[in-house]
Amino acid sequence: AYALDNEQVANETYQGLRTAANTLLTPFFGEIYADKSEVPGFTYNPEESKKILADAGYKDTDNDGYVEDKEGKPLTITLLVPAGSQTDDAVIQQYIEWWKNVGLRVELLNGRALEFNAYAEKLTKYADDFDMWLGGFTIGYNPDPDGLYGPKARFNFSHYVNDEHNKLIEEIASEASFDQAKRVELFKQWQKFVFENPFQVPRFNTYSLTAVNKRVKHVDIAQGKESGWEQVELLSDTGVADK
Repeated sequence: AYALDNEQVANETYQGLRTAANTLLTPFFGEIYADKSEVPGFTYNPEESKKILADAGYKDTDNDGYVEDKEGKPLTITLLVPAGSQTDDAVIQQYIEWWKNVGLRVELLNGRALEFNAYAEKLTKYADDFDMWLGGFTIGYNPDPDGLYGPKARFNFSHYVNDEHNKLIEEIASEASFDQAKRVELFKQWQKFVFENPFQVPRFNTYSLTAVNKRVKHVDIAQGKESGWEQVELLSDTGVADK
């Protein structure tokens, strides 16, 4: 995770329409979100990546630029990604280059990004022909982590199960969490746990832009707002030009 400069990707490649994420929650959730003073996230630090690999026993023993595994055998990490835009493809290739810079040989599964249905099938049917995957998701209004990361969660694609983690998400879903102060405390404990035990690494939070002409009334696209089509009103027969 330290090998990737997601701050640069967000600002330059995605032109500011994404921000580098520090936790699996977004700032949208207010006081339960742990900001960077509490959970710093994985900032770009390739030397730290190299140190972590070396300390774990992954070293370049044959001087080919890539680390070998703990037994001294060649190590290749297979990456699963969905087909996306040209921008997304460029980001993936940049990631592969950054991983190479710290000694990790990363190759795409089947040598390419997969069509989305094929990609989703790999995740939902627990395929074992890849080591790492990239993806994105939308968090609903209830950020309870059990639905995505619980031991029986359908979408726990990282297949991570840990007693301490299970206890934390159970407490978040318990009656104790009805107390707002306790709820804030538990959510921040959970975000800190995930940072220290990174079974999933957050990359970006994404801005969503919706263009609405001035002739349209009673449309509110903000999260948490209910704006049904039966409320929408057109103030003129043609669009109103911005002056």
